[in-house]
Amino acid sequence: MSLGSASPGDAGTTAQGFPDCLSQCQFCHLGTSNEMVCDAGWLGDGECDCGCQFADNADCGSNCICSPACDFCWCNTTAQNACDQTWNGDHQCDCACDFVDVDCPDVGPTGACCSADGGCTVTTAQLCTAEDGAYQGNGTSCAQINCAARCAAGCEFCWEGTPREGMCDARWEGDGPCDCACQFTDPDCGPKGACCAPANGYCVLRTEATCTFYTRGVFRGVGLSCAQVDCRRCDPACDWCWMDTIVEHACLTQWASNPTCDCGCQFVDPHCPSGVCGNLVCEENATSCGNDCKDLRAFAAFQNCFNPGQAPSKECFPYVYAAPEGIGLEDFARFADFLSGP
Repeated sequence: MSLGSASPGDAGTTAQGFPDCLSQCQFCHLGTSNEMVCDAGWLGDGECDCGCQFADNADCGSNCICSPACDFCWCNTTAQNACDQTWNGDHQCDCACDFVDVDCPDVGPTGACCSADGGCTVTTAQLCTAEDGAYQGNGTSCAQINCAARCAAGCEFCWEGTPREGMCDARWEGDGPCDCACQFTDPDCGPKGACCAPANGYCVLRTEATCTFYTRGVFRGVGLSCAQVDCRRCDPACDWCWMDTIVEHACLTQWASNPTCDCGCQFVDPHCPSGVCGNLVCEENATSCGNDCKDLRAFAAFQNCFNPGQAPSKECFPYVYAAPEGIGLEDFARFADFLSGP
């Protein structure tokens, strides 16, 4: 007999954090290389070999019997009739436990179970519900059920008929996938296209609403793939590019102290090299930034206007009208409102 790391006298000890074997065990294989792969020839050999995949009733004096369908048999171990409840529904048939394991084939009727993403498996009603699926009835098969057709077209995750129907996490709103049968109107449901995310050059497929208001990106058009667009809108040195987004010139001031170069903000970011477009660090002779630098220098010229008490509004108007590339009153008002705080 090959005992692995076990030896006579190991009975009653804890092996590598596994449950102990019963006191009558002469050889305890729990936590060893022989656990679950014991030699069937050990049955009836005069030695009580515990922690194996079979019930050694003749040698251990136990009447515990496991079905051939068992993946793991806990007969003659301390887990016998005291299994962890989390094992029920873990896709392994754990026999000799204190519950009827839904993973075992003889536990009752089964049927088709539609998962949230439209997939189908045949399982018990209990296990289907535990996995947030929609049980289609006893005796049904996946060949009979079109799980993808349960919800409206375009749904990527359908929660109708599942425990999550009407109980969806609010964080799923605007997260990308179209989660139907939820308690909110999901902006992710609808035609999608390429969305240039704030990370410079990064593209994802989103609806226009999700791209603009949740991803805070630039929507490039319905039906466009990421392979069809170039999302490098800012200088290569920019880590985050806010150009043309709702965050342009409305960034959080604490971003100036974070370790990334946030371009298209209203402050000088010390983490951006001089000359990078989208920050107030454009050099006087910078040409790569073009009109962006001119606009930003104009902003810099009257940035005191954005600090309450620094200058009266009438003193700011000449700067606004003098902006070289079309900085208008609307831009000024939005910028001033943001910096003046709540």
